[in-house]
Amino acid sequence: MNSKASKILGLFVIFFLGFLIFLARVFDIATSDRFQTNAIKKEIDSPLRGEIVSADGFKAAISQKTYSVAVNPENIKPEQFELFVKLFCIYSDMPEKELRAMLVGDKRVILLDSIDGRAARNFRQLSASLDKMKIFTPKKVGSKYFRYGLEVFENEFLRNYSYGELLQPVLGYVKLEDMQGLTGLEHYYDKYLSPERAGYMQGFKDVGGNLILNRKLDRSLRSDGFNVKLNINFKLQKQLEQILDRYQKELGTEEILASVMESSTGKVLALASSNRYIPYNLTKDSVGAMKVDAVQYVYEPGSTIKPIVFSILLEKGKLNQFEIINGHNGQMRVANKVITDEHKAASMTAEDGIVFSSNIVMAQIAQRLEASEYIEGLKNFGFGKKSNIDISYELKGDLPAKSALSTEIYKATVSYGYGMRANFAQIMAAYNVFNNEGVYVTPKIADKIYTDGFEQKIAPDEVRQVITQATAAKMKAILKKVVEKGTGVAARIDGIEVGGKTGTAHIAKNGVYARNFNSSFFGFANDGHSKYTIGVLAIDPKKAHFASMTAVPVFRDIVLKMGSDGFLKTPTAQNSLP
Repeated sequence: MNSKASKILGLFVIFFLGFLIFLARVFDIATSDRFQTNAIKKEIDSPLRGEIVSADGFKAAISQKTYSVAVNPENIKPEQFELFVKLFCIYSDMPEKELRAMLVGDKRVILLDSIDGRAARNFRQLSASLDKMKIFTPKKVGSKYFRYGLEVFENEFLRNYSYGELLQPVLGYVKLEDMQGLTGLEHYYDKYLSPERAGYMQGFKDVGGNLILNRKLDRSLRSDGFNVKLNINFKLQKQLEQILDRYQKELGTEEILASVMESSTGKVLALASSNRYIPYNLTKDSVGAMKVDAVQYVYEPGSTIKPIVFSILLEKGKLNQFEIINGHNGQMRVANKVITDEHKAASMTAEDGIVFSSNIVMAQIAQRLEASEYIEGLKNFGFGKKSNIDISYELKGDLPAKSALSTEIYKATVSYGYGMRANFAQIMAAYNVFNNEGVYVTPKIADKIYTDGFEQKIAPDEVRQVITQATAAKMKAILKKVVEKGTGVAARIDGIEVGGKTGTAHIAKNGVYARNFNSSFFGFANDGHSKYTIGVLAIDPKKAHFASMTAVPVFRDIVLKMGSDGFLKTPTAQNSLP
């Protein structure tokens, strides 16, 4: 027999011997009190915070309980040293040379760090077997002798965000000291994610300090936190973040926000920002990215509010979309303010006031609304109150007082998006009404709360008819014309039903409108089978400011990516299906 075969046979014999000793030890511990002391030991099994899981099965946030294995080399009997090395290396797959180098001196040594629970159980069993084999030297403590052997102990918890900055800041993070959610989804769903009860095992311990695993053992199972399943699709989320990163550089924006929502259900499939961070790896630059600006940044929406006001007029029977409105050749005075249009015309139809984004048309037709009708209509679309999307710390924005909306100038300015403030999520929910037959649904990022044997679906807080199906159909047709021939033509995609509205609004700084802008485009993309509401907001772009050159191209790229990834099907793609 050659030397190589001899070594393999020798290792097999050692492994087999160790396995037999292990079985004997387990059987002995389970059936005998021979090595029992009168001391009681209690081991706490700390519970875990629940997981956050994406719609496509990726674990966005997971709690990990890790363990370490330690020994004091001084406690290993010299004549048993080699056996200890052989057995430990079998369990750990550690090279013998590496282990021997660690087992030097008379100080406690961490042999393994951050092993999982299954490995920890194996090493506890090894510890019990080594103690049974009397591998360790007894030490006198008081009047008694104990063998201090292989230790297995629990480390601090870790909250692992496996995909770095993906879905931040929406995902949020927890405080490491007590694992309580501080921001984002971690905070919003904290009462579900937080663990309920620790488990324990209590019983007599043997002379090595290990619990005796017999029928006298008292135990209680731990109760972990619930898991949260998201509507967010990580593949789509990643695609949006990559698109936003590219356009942030091209446009020189402070931030870009984008979202995709399933129109009929309110399920948010993606909610992305160009400003993100990696939890527990914060830098000076990442502090500003910790806010969820989809709900915490309120701004004057500009022309994206025009379809909302237009639909209120249609619903109240105070407007015919085809009636001719005076265009004043692009300039009109209301009270002490001069209102101007980029698209100058002597006259146009009311619906062309939306298609070509006429402030002058909107200022005139808005006068037909009573202040109470105006306020009621805006509130019905969700403005002036929280959208109740499942993100903490939402700011609701504000609407003018009823007395202000009784004046000619406020009726005019609010009709094209000044004099009121809203957040991104509110506008998304409002535009969804047009693509959902007039029905408002609350946007939801999470789909369900679940654990073994339990599941609770997360339903929208509100599902209500805001405008009739007929009014919604009219608005949808007008928004499609915006893309076919108006300010949103850059969003047109053959084979996909696309509609929406541009918005370019000055940003007020210190009470004065500066040469800074927010540019946005909110609309929809449908393929006959699937319907999605999509929104884009570019905050303070420096290299261009009109929405047609900023938000609209971002919107188009998102829709194209959804087509290539199968969320939307063009006629060509549908014909190619088997």
